[in-house]
Amino acid sequence: MTRYVLPPPPTRTPAVTPKDEERIKAFELYLAAEAGGKRRSFRSISQELGVHAVTVRRWYETDRWQQKVDQALRKNAKATVARVDSLKQAVRNGLADGLAELNSIVIGRASKTREKIEATRAIAEIAVKLGAITEQTEGKVGKHDQSFDFKDDLAEWPQAPPLDPTAEAPLLNPVEDSPSSPEAPPSDPPAPPA
Repeated sequence: MTRYVLPPPPTRTPAVTPKDEERIKAFELYLAAEAGGKRRSFRSISQELGVHAVTVRRWYETDRWQQKVDQALRKNAKATVARVDSLKQAVRNGLADGLAELNSIVIGRASKTREKIEATRAIAEIAVKLGAITEQTEGKVGKHDQSFDFKDDLAEWPQAPPLDPTAEAPLLNPVEDSPSSPEAPPSDPPAPPA
């Protein structure tokens, strides 16, 4: 024998009745704070709508008003945290890019000395503003010690890319290679002084 399973009947959205409109209005009044920032009482909501306070309390419990409010607050809090984290990351990336550019000016051979000094000063000012380093001052008014106290708490910041070892660098002791000259045997190391 073959069995046939009938699909469930389609669910219909019930039409909004005047009573439902009162419930929705009661919830909106519950959400609206009074002048002092307090929630409205069931009695004040019932008086405004012309229903009994017990009815408003039943709607509160049946429709779970407080759970809806808590759920909306959690959802908004998560969205806010995500936006803040996104902004923090954008600031970190921008700062890392800016510091990398300043670093390339300081290290770069083509930059002028004045530009290197200004870039170094900008890096130091950024580090002071971030709290990575602090200026130390002596106890006397007007006398500043120009040394800095470095903190090692920036491990979470992205590191600058390593220098390219294949980049052209000036040679300290240039040696000319000539294919026609035979290699000289290595000289004996000098004897240690007695």
